[in-house]
Amino acid sequence: MSTAATLCLVLAPLVAAASEIGPPPALLEQAATSDAGLAEAIDPARGLVIVEYFEGGDVQRARHLCGEEPQRALPEIRVGLLGDRKDWNTGVALRCLADQCTYDPGEAASHYSRYLFRSLRGGRPALYAIQRLESGAINGARQRQFVDRAMRKWRSARCPR
Repeated sequence: MSTAATLCLVLAPLVAAASEIGPPPALLEQAATSDAGLAEAIDPARGLVIVEYFEGGDVQRARHLCGEEPQRALPEIRVGLLGDRKDWNTGVALRCLADQCTYDPGEAASHYSRYLFRSLRGGRPALYAIQRLESGAINGARQRQFVDRAMRKWRSARCPR
């Protein structure tokens, strides 16, 4: 079965009520192993939001990548995906609510990752956000506020054409 067909089977049941479906998304596997797969996973009209919060290394950054920016960031993004990849087969389900799905494999090494997808017309899923957070954050409330603020800011963002 092709990756596209697998993705449609995994993400097609986007419903109004929350649900848990499928194994970890094949889209992430493809994105981790090829630049083309990662580029295809991102909707060029919306771009990609990356939120990182690590108190220990004082990294607190949120960015919305558009245009050529996702392409330039592909090597960095793939390094993160490859680092998280070992935890993808933990049996964690993809959770969906309305048109958004979240893959939340949990802790990997010293951080916690979450991947957010949005369904496009025709049911094609698009990776629209990656969140990497320190798993042992001293101030969890501050971390959540940072992530929530960034996601509110770019939730409906569009990229200029």
